[in-house]
Amino acid sequence: GIRTGNPTPKRLEWLMTIVPDIQSIYVFNNPNDNSSVQALAALTETASMFNVELEIRDASTPEEIDAGLGAIPEDVDAIFIPASAFFEAQINKFISAANIHKLPLAAPATANVVTGALTSFGHDNIPLGKQASRLAIQILRGVNPADLPIETADLFLTINLQTAKIIGLNIPDDIIRQADIVIR
Repeated sequence: GIRTGNPTPKRLEWLMTIVPDIQSIYVFNNPNDNSSVQALAALTETASMFNVELEIRDASTPEEIDAGLGAIPEDVDAIFIPASAFFEAQINKFISAANIHKLPLAAPATANVVTGALTSFGHDNIPLGKQASRLAIQILRGVNPADLPIETADLFLTINLQTAKIIGLNIPDDIIRQADIVIR
């Protein structure tokens, strides 16, 4: 298999590097999704190191996401989505709300940034799919799955400069140069 790990702490670190004056982050959590719960635990620990307050909003249905996005607290400085297929399926709602409120949106995957989130530090589905395909081909050719090592997915820092412009954020060139993928 392929391990994607939990890059949530590093994703928060990059968000804080891109937008260093963040003091409060609006975080969505799906208590019924183990990925979301694990990401929230890691985020909570890392946020305390940055002295950042988390305002957590539980949402396990599209309607609860809508309600949460309709009630974004005035005092938050960013929105953070934990790794969750449920949240990623609703990414356009998050992007729209973040842009309307001029808030940076940190999402879990490169594809989310291509769609319009400000930043992510996570996997890119295309290389991840190629990696999984390579393993599947080996299994189809007769290799015992137990004989294959567990691999780790590559993680990418992705920044969307179009979104930065929409929300009125100027990202310094030295940070942009560190990104693996830049949407211009």
